[in-house]
Amino acid sequence: MFDPKGCGRSSYYGNGYDIDSALHDLERIREEYGYTKWIVIGHSWGADLGLAYSMLFPQSMLGYVSTSGSGRLSNIFFRISFVFFRTSGSLNV
Repeated sequence: MFDPKGCGRSSYYGNGYDIDSALHDLERIREEYGYTKWIVIGHSWGADLGLAYSMLFPQSMLGYVSTSGSGRLSNIFFRISFVFFRTSGSLNV
C-alpha cells in the first residue's frame, strides 16, 4: 500500500507533492522491495497515477488494475502517450 506524500500515514515536508514525484516514489518503492516487475492496482487518484506509472515505467509492469479513476488525466495521457514511447524523462503535467 502506497500513501503519497502528505496523505494517510506518510509525512510531508513541503515539497514533492506532484505527480512526477509520486511516480518516481512508486518506482523507488518497487526497487526497494526488490521486485523486477509488479502489478499496480489503483483506486480514484491512484488509478490515474497507476496509468501514468504504467506509461512511464512499462518495463516495471506485470499488470495494471484501475478502479474508479477520475479520467481527468487519461485524456492528457492518450494525447501525449506517443511521447513516452519515443522519449525518456520525467512526466510533467
